[in-house]
Amino acid sequence: FWLKPNELKAFVMAADGGSREAFFVCADLKLGADGTVHVLELGDGHTSAFTGAGAFIPLRFEELGFRKRSLDPWLDTIIENKILTHDAFVHAGLASLRPATGCFAMCYSEDLASHVCAQVGDGPFVLKLSARQRSCGVVIVDADDLSKLLCSLLGSESQEDACRTSCDVGDTPRSWADAAQRAAALSGFDEAVAHWRADEHGTFLVEALCLSKWVSGPGGKLYDATLRVAFAMESPGEDRRGVGFHVVGSYWKLPDHAADALDVGAAERIISHTRGGSGTAKCDVGDEQLVWSVLERALPRVLCGIGRDILPHLVGCYEDRPLLLAAALVRASGALLDSSADICEDALSQAEAALQHLRPPPSSCQRGSRGTAPATRVQSYMLRARGTRIARAGGSTINWSSAASFYEEAVAMLPLSAGAQYLLGKVFFSKGAFGDAAECFARSVRADCDFSPAYSHLATSCLLKGDPQACIDIAEALVLRHGRLAAAYHHLAVGLYAQEAAIGGCCDERRARAVTALQRARELQRASSWGKEDDAMLSALEGRRPVPPVPVRTWLFHAWRM
Repeated sequence: FWLKPNELKAFVMAADGGSREAFFVCADLKLGADGTVHVLELGDGHTSAFTGAGAFIPLRFEELGFRKRSLDPWLDTIIENKILTHDAFVHAGLASLRPATGCFAMCYSEDLASHVCAQVGDGPFVLKLSARQRSCGVVIVDADDLSKLLCSLLGSESQEDACRTSCDVGDTPRSWADAAQRAAALSGFDEAVAHWRADEHGTFLVEALCLSKWVSGPGGKLYDATLRVAFAMESPGEDRRGVGFHVVGSYWKLPDHAADALDVGAAERIISHTRGGSGTAKCDVGDEQLVWSVLERALPRVLCGIGRDILPHLVGCYEDRPLLLAAALVRASGALLDSSADICEDALSQAEAALQHLRPPPSSCQRGSRGTAPATRVQSYMLRARGTRIARAGGSTINWSSAASFYEEAVAMLPLSAGAQYLLGKVFFSKGAFGDAAECFARSVRADCDFSPAYSHLATSCLLKGDPQACIDIAEALVLRHGRLAAAYHHLAVGLYAQEAAIGGCCDERRARAVTALQRARELQRASSWGKEDDAMLSALEGRRPVPPVPVRTWLFHAWRM
């Protein structure tokens, strides 16, 4: 049901005598001028970006009396894979709430475009990777250009060429910083191609293009925006009753260009990404009520598996689609890792068994076709997941060395795997081999220009190698990609401070930049990252005396990228 915020808070608090645990989930959708709703994807609200007109939403979740609950393995696996999300709608009898969609192996053949048209329609089409966020890799194409585009995305580079390209990051802090800056500057189709070459999941989906009602944005221009709706979802009790869905807030995400900007491509006028676009816009109460009247009836049916065992569900649904099953099982293993090591290992073993059905590659792939075989992508994904399970077997103590051979093999199979390169870099980093680590982090950034932990570790590695300018350049690249990431500004400030300490003088411009970056980091921090060392650094920078050298301390952050 839909309640005003003050009414919802009163309801939540009264229902349990205090705050209640809830999953925080969001839905991105297109709302047509005729009121038609098409859900594009679901996401974890705790890791999604809510900017501009949507910045109030995470705060409102808490203000309404809800406590964060991490996604359970079923929910985590389903909503983090767009193909599984689509199938959940279909299985619930709600295919009408999704665009027409087809799922395909990442292997080019001359008849692939005709298969797409047979399943999805006459176009235009939206091509998406199954497990990427922030609109990474999303491409819009007409039917006439579909085959050529698929060849570019899937068959334009052999594995040997990919290996050579991936390894070409040099061996100095300057070359690593240059690689990061080039990666951060990628955009449009070049960026999409990079994401497709690096993808580990082996399958992609094609959707029929859906449009939204036009929304007023900056300067009164009209945009084909994407509506993001956030909601709290209480998990069911033992009797599987009592699931509650409550709208928290909504806002429009605007694409880069207005709807009538015909001098740019369709993607720039339709795709709304979290790097900013043309900003955001408030959602009218009437639109929110209309959308929620649809979602409140649909979501309990789509997400009815909460709390159930995910592995039998996946095998039951995808046993006849081994490529998709293997990737989904690997993803589920990550969701299960903290709750049950044995079931996590079972998921990986079943993924390996599913992959056995894919050797040799599917006959639909042309013999000698260029590009990485779909099964090879998933095999690399499985190897790094197995390495991560072993590394984390000791609980809070990570044994990086025990996972090294798995990460090395994963990289050998898929050199452009940003996750495998990054984790191999963590192995070197844990040993103090910062040069070897930096090369891996630079390759990770080159493979995925949006992977923020790789930038963070690369900047820190360069600082530990004694090159603060490289750290600064990498931090600026990270700010370009993730402008609201506190650690990016902290890295920038630490690099500038190190430069100031090295010269032993007082450069007003450098100090001013460092102070501004530090203050921005403090403003944006989500956790309690700020410490007494940061107070001392800020105080020294605001003075006129030479700043004292200090040990390297950055707000280094890590993600397993399961």
